[in-house]
Amino acid sequence: MFQAEEYFKNIEVGKKHFLRNLVIYPVFSKVKNADIGNYIALDSAILEKDVDVLETGDINTTRFVNRADAFVIGILGESIIGAMQDRIVNSTVVIEPGAEVIAPVSCIEQKRWSGNEYFSYSKYLAYPALRSLLQTSVHHSLQKGNQRASDQQSIWKSIAEAMKSINVHSHTMSLVDAYEGINSEIERYVEEFGEQRTQFSGFIVYSEDRFVSFDFFGSVMLLNQYREKLIKSYAFEGVLLRYGIKEQKNINTKPGVFRDLLQATPLKHYSGVGACEEYTATVQNISISITVGKGGEMLYATALPEYTYDS
Repeated sequence: MFQAEEYFKNIEVGKKHFLRNLVIYPVFSKVKNADIGNYIALDSAILEKDVDVLETGDINTTRFVNRADAFVIGILGESIIGAMQDRIVNSTVVIEPGAEVIAPVSCIEQKRWSGNEYFSYSKYLAYPALRSLLQTSVHHSLQKGNQRASDQQSIWKSIAEAMKSINVHSHTMSLVDAYEGINSEIERYVEEFGEQRTQFSGFIVYSEDRFVSFDFFGSVMLLNQYREKLIKSYAFEGVLLRYGIKEQKNINTKPGVFRDLLQATPLKHYSGVGACEEYTATVQNISISITVGKGGEMLYATALPEYTYDS
C-alpha cells in the first residue's frame, strides 16, 4: 500500500515564477536522485518506434504495444492523433516492457471517422480544465463500480467552447487544431518560461488567485520529459482565461496547502491502467490522482479543481 503521508512530506514549494497571466511555483522533492526505474514518456516511445498505438474497433479504447526495454508512461489527458479519430487517455497508463495494454480513451475530434488503425504522437496535452473534466468524470464512473468512462459530451462541449472563444475554426472540431490555431501565443509562453532544467519535479499553477493545476512526477527526469507539454497546456488555459473562459471552480487554495492535502487525505485505491495502481481522493473541491508503479514507486500525481460536468 502506497504511503502518501510518508512520501509527500518530502516535497517543497519554490519561489513563484510570473508567466504572462499565470503564476507557476516549482515543486521540489527533498529526496535527491530518486530512482523510480526506467520510464520513458509515451511520445518519445512513439517517435522512437518503440511503441505502437492502435485502434481496437471500440471507439472508447486503444491498444498500446511496448517493444522497448523500458516502462512507458502516458499521463492523464495525453493526446494521440491520427488513426480514425484523435483521442486522449482517460487515466495515466503504464506499459511494461514487452507488454500490450488496452486503455480507455476519449475523443477530442468530433467530426472525423476515417484513416487507418495507427496513432502517432502529439505535441499536446489536454489543457487543465479539460483534464479536470476528464478526471472528475472518470473518478465518478469508478465510484459507481463502472469502467473508466468519461463524460464524452462534456468533453466535446468544452473543446467547442474553447475554439469559439479563441476564434479558431476546425472542420473536425479537433483539439489539436485549437492548439495549432493559437500556436504563436502558446510559443510566447514557452519562450518566456525558458529552457530551465533545474532540480524540480513538478508545478503548481495559478491564474491570479485561481488554482489551475498541480502536477508532480516521481523523478526530475520524468518531469523534464513532460515539461514542454505541460507548459503548453498551461499556456492554452492562460489564453482561455484571458478571453474570459473560466470552466473550473474558483478555488484559491494556497500553494503550501498541497503537501498537507496529499499527506492527510484518505485515498481510495484502484487497479490502474496497465502496470500501475491509482489512488484517488476529492477534498476541498480538489480532485486528486496518484499513479504508483507495481514496485511501489510514485510516478505521477495530479490535483485539479473538481469539475461540475453534465451528467
